[in-house]
Amino acid sequence: MIRHMLFTFFLLLVPLAVRAEVVMVVHPSNPITHLKGRDIQAIYLFKKITWKNGLRIVPIHLGARDALRESLSKKWLGRSLREIENFYLMRALSGQGQPPVIFANTKEVKAYLSRTQGGIAYIDRKDLDDSVKAIIVEGPGAEQ
Repeated sequence: MIRHMLFTFFLLLVPLAVRAEVVMVVHPSNPITHLKGRDIQAIYLFKKITWKNGLRIVPIHLGARDALRESLSKKWLGRSLREIENFYLMRALSGQGQPPVIFANTKEVKAYLSRTQGGIAYIDRKDLDDSVKAIIVEGPGAEQ
């Protein structure tokens, strides 16, 4: 009985311990320090395509099955992963452009972002290092 209760307690704690904190990141030379939640949506839905300095924005995604991508979709894009994938597919099929660049893991995202001045991506806060610059996201969707 006690063993069963301890096991159940442990199972309840595990999801809390492995929960990732999504952080938006850009190339270290990008002068941007803050964005609004609606800017993230506009960037990933191709409604905003250049930074204020005129540099083309390059949105970067993790694979469709990645928990961070699911979190981004729900938190800032306001759509499910399926809806986002359908949006990108319809955009490509209608000749409006290709979907964002997609990488399998955070290490690949950071490597690409460190070479792409207009890039923007999301990673787990625990994976932050000097190869990328974290930005603050304010407004709807941002954790307060």
